[in-house]
Amino acid sequence: MIEDAFDGGLNFSVVCRVIKTPVKADLISGHNLTLQTEMLQKQYFQVLVAVVTSNESGNTTDDAIKLLDSTEQKGLVKVREAHQEWWDSFWKQSFVRLADDYVENIYYLRRYLMGSSSRGRYLVPFNGGLWVWNHDHRQWVTPHHWNT
Repeated sequence: MIEDAFDGGLNFSVVCRVIKTPVKADLISGHNLTLQTEMLQKQYFQVLVAVVTSNESGNTTDDAIKLLDSTEQKGLVKVREAHQEWWDSFWKQSFVRLADDYVENIYYLRRYLMGSSSRGRYLVPFNGGLWVWNHDHRQWVTPHHWNT
């Protein structure tokens, strides 16, 4: 579990849980944890990760744990099926056929980026969404926006 805060007041918790095998956790420091399992020839396990921010909750850690509990209770198969149904519905509403394969691929890439980042409480920034490479810096380059 990691609890942290950004300048400006945004707090968040990241909580993970390993299921399907016994795990021993050793806290190395405030931000470093090792998980150890029994050494076996073959091993199957799953790692669940939940992230909750103070935008969604007043108690980020408790709600992240509740999210993991709910996911584990529903079962990963049902959670995955619901996820796949959402994407199936999304793509059925998003079909286009363009003469240029390259442009069509860009269209589908942008649709994916919007679909994967726009289900939150707030609107996604119009110029790159969550998918900007330089943190949240948006460089306008030329003053094309001065007359708008």
